[in-house]
Amino acid sequence: MKTITITLFLLLLHMFCFSQKGEQIDSDLVFIDAYSGNRIEPEFKIKTYSDTYKMITAYVNRGNLIAKYTVLLDPTNDTINVPKILFAFNSKTDDTHWNAMHCNKVCNGTETEFYSNGNKSTQGLFVNGKPLEIKTYRKNGSMISHTFYDNMSLDFSRVNYYTNQNELNKYQTFENNETERFIKVFDKDGNLVDTSIDKKADE
Repeated sequence: MKTITITLFLLLLHMFCFSQKGEQIDSDLVFIDAYSGNRIEPEFKIKTYSDTYKMITAYVNRGNLIAKYTVLLDPTNDTINVPKILFAFNSKTDDTHWNAMHCNKVCNGTETEFYSNGNKSTQGLFVNGKPLEIKTYRKNGSMISHTFYDNMSLDFSRVNYYTNQNELNKYQTFENNETERFIKVFDKDGNLVDTSIDKKADE
């Protein structure tokens, strides 16, 4: 599965959507579904990469599909707000049949999700469930990232990152094939600062 691509997007999507609470985060997690506004008890799993770096993936229903929400686990918070706009699949292991969903509706055209203060949190442009571009925002209204997708797939072609002042901070470009992703990182002036190769792997 194109796990790294999906994880990066969903990490950007709602990296600030936690409410502060508790310390026993692995055992006392609370999930709030933005679609219903209710507490839910989804299946989830946690991957530990280091003492301070853990990712959690929750599986929630979106229509007849299973949506995946992956986010960095904050050890000081135990409430996770699951957003309305998610990528959803036929099953937890199938990456061939998927759609971007806004609640239980397939995303098409411009789709927008908002913070409780009325500012945009996410805005994307979609064609029949496939993404063209997605923007994520901070609660103060400034942009976090602007992601462009490769041929309406789950692969990125470019991601721009912005400062709190809405100024371009850096950007990444991606060249994708079946097994690898070639990533270049540029500063705001277009100077190449890093390159890497990411192996695509199933979860």
